[in-house]
Amino acid sequence: MGTDEVRARCIVESVLLDVRTGIVIHTATGTEGVFAKKSPGDINFSETIAKAEADSTGKALLKVADAVVAYLRDAGG
Repeated sequence: MGTDEVRARCIVESVLLDVRTGIVIHTATGTEGVFAKKSPGDINFSETIAKAEADSTGKALLKVADAVVAYLRDAGG
């Protein structure tokens, strides 16, 4: 990996809790890794790092959101 390249990794965990009973009814985990290289449009390397972090976080959150939606869809029918 070069001096103008960065890797970012995000792990997101979700817990769906039935507040009436206090029972955890569903959990999900999403992990996403991103590789980024400094582009000419980046002001500095910190911006490259921030973009990679935001990208990995967004992708991991989408994975968890999809898992929660799928669970709720299945549980409702």
